[in-house]
Amino acid sequence: MVAHLPEVAGLTLGAVISAFFGARLVLRMSDRRLTTLMATLLTALGLLLLVEAFVPFGNAVLTAESAFVRGLAGALVGLGVGVVSSMLGVAGGELLIPALVFLFGADVRIAGTASLLISLVLVATGVWHYHRAGALPMTGGPRRIALSMIAGSLIGAALGGLAVAVAHVAFLKVVLGSVLILAAAKTAGRHGG
Repeated sequence: MVAHLPEVAGLTLGAVISAFFGARLVLRMSDRRLTTLMATLLTALGLLLLVEAFVPFGNAVLTAESAFVRGLAGALVGLGVGVVSSMLGVAGGELLIPALVFLFGADVRIAGTASLLISLVLVATGVWHYHRAGALPMTGGPRRIALSMIAGSLIGAALGGLAVAVAHVAFLKVVLGSVLILAAAKTAGRHGG
């Protein structure tokens, strides 16, 4: 992952800075518009990953650039990731992994690892901002759901970490692309988007 440090640092910085704005935007957007945006974005990224799994696009756009250019590009992409992540209430991996793979030429496994590290900072920023806005109830049902999801996520992350060591890169892209498309369909169906 050391080879991708400039873009990872840029993505983190840009995402954290813009996470504040995304939380403000989501409080102003209608549910329908937010759902449409999320479903469209997830579908597009899912399709992109599926196509790339079978027909590799070749070299990434910014692999030969200097560390400064990659860091700056990462910061610019991170600005968009932070807004979308905080708007949609996601950690950002849906955007970070494709950005690292397609723009910076990272292996999908390295992109997943970097995404987790960036997401830790991004999620903490978003949670803090929502908490300050009073939009984060942590009593009763929401607290039980959050704790259950944390436990499930920890178990899933451990199992995923073991599986990624033996999984083929194309398989990982197909799985991630399919998950993104299914998530988009479920989101659109649930909200009538």
